[in-house]
Amino acid sequence: MDPGRGENSSVPGKQSWSLNQRGLSAGTTGDYHGTPKAWRGTTSLGTLPLPVGTTTAHVDLIADDDTIFGRSE
Repeated sequence: MDPGRGENSSVPGKQSWSLNQRGLSAGTTGDYHGTPKAWRGTTSLGTLPLPVGTTTAHVDLIADDDTIFGRSE
């Protein structure tokens, strides 16, 4: 897997959009507009919360302190 972008073939349907040095990755399940989630390795850490009034989100970057940056609509 490209550490910046791409599908992690060890987790079917996972689109990992960012990976930090501590092994935290985040992205979506399904396609680009899927449900935002986080993983450590192949273990799901759950769905990322959406801000009130939004329906979709996209992960842009994960800092090495595990802060997840993204955008929502």
